[in-house]
Amino acid sequence: MKRIVYLVIALLVIFMTSCLADEIPLVTYDMIASGECANKTVYIDCAISGFDDGFFKVWVKSNDGFFYNEGLWSFSYTDALTSDEKKAFLSDAAIGNMYRFALTVYHDNSFGSSNVQSIQKLDSTVDVTELTSQFKKNCTQIACKDILRNPDKYKDYYVSFSGTILQEISAKYGDPNYLLDTGEDNGIVYLSYSLNDGADKILETDKVTIYGRIPPKRTTETYSTLLGTKTVPFIIVYFVDFHN
Repeated sequence: MKRIVYLVIALLVIFMTSCLADEIPLVTYDMIASGECANKTVYIDCAISGFDDGFFKVWVKSNDGFFYNEGLWSFSYTDALTSDEKKAFLSDAAIGNMYRFALTVYHDNSFGSSNVQSIQKLDSTVDVTELTSQFKKNCTQIACKDILRNPDKYKDYYVSFSGTILQEISAKYGDPNYLLDTGEDNGIVYLSYSLNDGADKILETDKVTIYGRIPPKRTTETYSTLLGTKTVPFIIVYFVDFHN
């Protein structure tokens, strides 16, 4: 009789766990950005886009494709995952692999790896090169003076700039920042760029085209020069094309 009771209890636990799992919705980036997922646990599908010194980057599934997530992801401080789960992911993950993550979206609609609760590798893969190419095509060219004249207008814009790397600026942590000279009047742009493992490093005098975003909370950057301070557009760089 006790065995039967234990069996029934075990089946109930399995059933309840299955029901709870089914209650977690599979969402897209657009749904998260709309605010409907704030403070909720959801599933999101992501494609691995690159690796950076133990961290990784992802494309997040959107309604009509993928959204490039600029944050660096890492499971080092993710308490919900076991060490074996973390090791298995790092040993198996490759660019283009698709994963389904269960995580909780914060109240401000932000999300990331710190509170991932489960990892599921999907059978499908994504051509990251094609995603990158499409992203570059969708970036807008804007004059620096227009951004400086009305920074609020260009918050969260995806942009591209071409020019010559004028200066490398050391950062306290991580990769250095750069000044790009576009050649136009007031045409200096401040670049923040996190280099992927194996990617070519940016050097002073390099001729490049950069693709990235004007972050909504930091549209400009002020830096020191011999003549005082100068305020220029601030860009988080996702991709760089080098020109000979």
